[in-house]
Parts: sequence; C-alpha cells; structure tokens
Amino acid sequence: MVILNGKKEAILMGNRIDKDISKELRAGTKIMCMKCSKGVYRPVGADCKTAHSFLCDKCNDEVRFTPNVTVE
Repeated sequence: MVILNGKKEAILMGNRIDKDISKELRAGTKIMCMKCSKGVYRPVGADCKTAHSFLCDKCNDEVRFTPNVTVE
C-alpha cells in the first residue's frame, strides 16, 4: 500500500506495477516505498521521464519498468 493524494492505494497487481503508478512516477510524483514505508522512490539517472527504474532513498527497494519495444 502507498499513500497517493491522501488516499491508500494498492500499487502491486501480482508482479506488475499498476499503470497509473508508473505514470505518477514518470511525472515526478513522490510515492512512498512499498517495502519500508519511510522513503520515496527516486529515478535512477537524471530524468524521471526516461528512467527505467526507481530506487527508494532509504532502503534501496527497486521498481523497474520494462520498455515497450516494437521491431518492424
């Protein structure tokens, strides 16, 4: 569970991260860590819009996104 906009929201669906949460992370919204509930996820790299993974700043829990690639 995570607090998002003042409400508790579930962010795990099986082994997938909910698409709305990925949009929030990519938009730069601070989301509390699922594991320790003390830190927030920060992008790995300089830009949250292009990052493929986010790390908790307290416990280093990782949220990773797989990029969508289309090969023609």
